[in-house]
Amino acid sequence: MKKILIFIICISFILALIGCTKVYRSEKEVVKAKIISKDYDKAEYKTSYRNKKVNGKSTRYKDTKYIPADFDITIEYNNLKLELDVSESEYNSYEIGDIYKINFIKDYDKEDKLIRQYLK
Repeated sequence: MKKILIFIICISFILALIGCTKVYRSEKEVVKAKIISKDYDKAEYKTSYRNKKVNGKSTRYKDTKYIPADFDITIEYNNLKLELDVSESEYNSYEIGDIYKINFIKDYDKEDKLIRQYLK
């Protein structure tokens, strides 16, 4: 257990040294991204079975879970893609090729170099 804890601490320290660039400035603007795809997964019930011993007897139990429908749209702006989970009404109100307004964020380091840009 101690070795695992030491290993996790070492890995965390190494990742902190390698991959951390501090953000000194961010720019945020609302942009018009293009909807490039839509995806819909219908609601369903998933059933699984499990065995459990009670008083020396093996009993089989049925477990049913409801998984609600999932509505996704994928947008693209400036070669950045983002998949968004949306409501059914929002999903139905858009078509592929429509415009979707979203925040475009640029992060800069101390030397004012662009670190990353993303949609949010």
